[in-house]
Amino acid sequence: MLILNGICFAIGEIGRCGSLPITFEKKLEVSNRLINLVKSEKMPMKLREKAAISVGQLCVGDSTFPHRQVIIDGLIKTSLNVEEIELHLSVGEALVSSSDESYLANLLDELIQVHTKSTHPKMKQASCLWLLSVVKNSLEFSSVKERLLKIQSAFMGLLGETSDLVQDAAAKGLGIVYESCTEEQKTNMANQLVGTLLEDKNTVIKQVTEDTKLFEKGELGNAPSGGNISTYKELCSLATDLNQPDLVYKFMHLANYNMAWESRKGAAFGFGSIAKRAGKQLEPLIPKIVPKLYRYQFDPTQKIQQSMSMIWNTIVHEPRKTVDDCFNTILEELIRNLTSNEWRVRESCCGALQELLRGRTFDDENLVYIPSLWKDLFRVMDDIKETVRAAAVKAATALSNMCIKMVDMGVNSAEKLLKVILPALLEKGILSSVSEVKSISLNTIMKISKNAGISLKPHLSTLIPSLLEACTGLSDRNRTIRKIYAGVIGHLMKTAKDSSVEKLVNKLTNWYVTDTSRISVAYTFQAINQYNHDVINSHAAKFMPIVFMAMHEGDPNGEEDDESKREIIQIWKEIWNEGTPTTESGITLYLTEIIELLSSSMDAQQWKVNKERKKLCALLLKGLAGRTWSGKESLVESLSYICSSPEGILDNGEDSDVNEEKLIEVIFKECKKEGNIPYRMVALRSVGMILDNLELDYFDKLYKIVFPFIKVDKKQDDDDHTDPKEENASKKRRVKYENILDEHEEDKTKLELQRVIFESLGRAWPKNASSTQKQYMVDFTELIFNHIENTTIKNLTCLVKTTGTKRNTTLCSSNMSVTLVIPKAVALKVESLNTLEITIQNLEAYHEEAATAFKEEIAPSLNDVVKDLALESSVKSRARNLKQTLFP
Repeated sequence: MLILNGICFAIGEIGRCGSLPITFEKKLEVSNRLINLVKSEKMPMKLREKAAISVGQLCVGDSTFPHRQVIIDGLIKTSLNVEEIELHLSVGEALVSSSDESYLANLLDELIQVHTKSTHPKMKQASCLWLLSVVKNSLEFSSVKERLLKIQSAFMGLLGETSDLVQDAAAKGLGIVYESCTEEQKTNMANQLVGTLLEDKNTVIKQVTEDTKLFEKGELGNAPSGGNISTYKELCSLATDLNQPDLVYKFMHLANYNMAWESRKGAAFGFGSIAKRAGKQLEPLIPKIVPKLYRYQFDPTQKIQQSMSMIWNTIVHEPRKTVDDCFNTILEELIRNLTSNEWRVRESCCGALQELLRGRTFDDENLVYIPSLWKDLFRVMDDIKETVRAAAVKAATALSNMCIKMVDMGVNSAEKLLKVILPALLEKGILSSVSEVKSISLNTIMKISKNAGISLKPHLSTLIPSLLEACTGLSDRNRTIRKIYAGVIGHLMKTAKDSSVEKLVNKLTNWYVTDTSRISVAYTFQAINQYNHDVINSHAAKFMPIVFMAMHEGDPNGEEDDESKREIIQIWKEIWNEGTPTTESGITLYLTEIIELLSSSMDAQQWKVNKERKKLCALLLKGLAGRTWSGKESLVESLSYICSSPEGILDNGEDSDVNEEKLIEVIFKECKKEGNIPYRMVALRSVGMILDNLELDYFDKLYKIVFPFIKVDKKQDDDDHTDPKEENASKKRRVKYENILDEHEEDKTKLELQRVIFESLGRAWPKNASSTQKQYMVDFTELIFNHIENTTIKNLTCLVKTTGTKRNTTLCSSNMSVTLVIPKAVALKVESLNTLEITIQNLEAYHEEAATAFKEEIAPSLNDVVKDLALESSVKSRARNLKQTLFP
């Protein structure tokens, strides 16, 4: 190989210095052998390059060399399928050496008209490098000067190729051509380059053959068979295999899209090569170039971005001043293309807009652009391409910061800005389904609301309804959006009416109780407490009960595994601590409201509410320990409210804070406490409610505790008792009851205690425990019967209710036959009819003899009710219907 290298070099040097001293035929043989060396793929690349240079030098020293055309044709043909750049450059040098004035014209025409327009990428690369070499080294020839416009067109066409090498070579060629042009030609070339650079579509028409390379290798991945997808033939084959002919058109559209941007990138190369030389010709075009060139600097393709930045730095000597002078045209260019159908245009517009707005403010004339900017940015923030969405979020953030800054600058600016910005944010922003759009809209409104001051007042009529309509954002999955919504509400509370504040608290309380969005409720309370603490102080009775309930959501010992839960609990505790002097005083101050909230939330079936009920129940049981103190009855009442349903209260584990044994022990202990009759009555009433709601059978224990207070003296009983089976017994009792309608003042407390006891016993009567019912049915029935003959109207009403729970026909008929005929006691008669209706509904369950006796005894009393002129028609009608049910 070293010998061949030396031979090639020697032949070339001999040819360069003079004519070869050999015959015509030998000269042809030497030329062909050198061309074959260039063509041979087996030879080293350095040898092929040396052979190409040598064959060209054969024509340098011999002006009459007879085989010039053979060498030119051989060099062109042997290099068509070659990719090596060094070899192409060597062939280009050889073509220049082998072409004199007479052959140069034909060579240029062949390169310009044939090879540079080839669809084969390797041929285009080779022809571009050859043309560059010819132009660079042969400008003094008339053949080149006469074809400058054609050469320019050829290089312009090559600017649109995907190869960076071809684009760079074409750009250098344009620079060389530009230097040789007349002033008119220079102006035309500059206009043509600017047109290619700024046009929205590619104007270069491409011929496509089956070997035309439309995409780079790997750009579209691989075909199912494992082959490449880059040429037109391979695309057609893929479409056929997939049985989707229309796929070809989609690929071609994408290829044309790529070509357009490659042409623009190539134009940037070419423009950059002449920009420094064409200052005079480009000066009139600067206002037209700057808007698009500013946007192109933010193109997502790094190479295009670099090329455009290079041009920008070349032609723009004072960037800040230039942008200020062309601000409106740049802004209009960005707005016009912000929603372009090409993703790279949208992304570049967002990047350019972010940079353009940084540190700037709009004057009054430019305020009209703000609504369209927000509207279009909201659309792009929901773009299908992730990078475009990210760029749009950054641009919207820059716009938001600018608007907030303008509001801070002064009242006049704020008023004008709010008129144009609020409609866009309220109509398109906060109601959007896109989380990023919601977030930035609310963040902007929140900061504007914080700083706008009185400028915001004229817009409250539209701002507040829109925010209320958008309150569903408090249940958004995105926690950031929830915080922002809550923050906006917290700011707006400063100007809200008292009625609006109360409605908001009621809504948030309902959300918390029903577990709709507890985190959002916490964030909203926190925002109100942070930004307008006076509102909480003014409506503390509304705010603090839910705060007290919510702060116990976590573990009673303060231990919580989940970090977010601990954060929320801490928020509630901070609000409570800031709103109350101490926990004890806060409970005392808002005890009534806390009890009402707890009682209203007991029906909630959510697991968290039941969990909190258990925790509160444990706290109340702990608080009931010890002696009786003023206000302790509220704890007992609270306990009965919390135990309003059995779900989630009792846990019969040994280590449980609330189990059946502990609950019964505490509540019955309170019932036994002496010396404070009112407290004892509260405890007894609460015990009945708890046993009834939790369906617990402790009637025996309660009966033994209260029996001393309701037992009837035997002597009095013997004197006054009348056998209910005795004929006309009910008539005898009627006369007696006419004399006991009024309570005696000295017996008032005792009678009230008895009323509470019977009410509690009625509630505690077991529903399903048949053994307890059998054990106490007779004694309890007799006890009620004895009290009915000698008590007050209030107690009679209570006894009637208690009677209805026993479902005993003898007791019911005996009692109802009396209570139905007591004059003036309308409420008692209504309650008696209620109890009677319950008994009649279950009458079929009794023996026929008992049912007949019941009907015979109750019928006269029902007749008296029907005939009573003092009663309302509805009561008499009900009695008539019950009688018809008994005697159909």
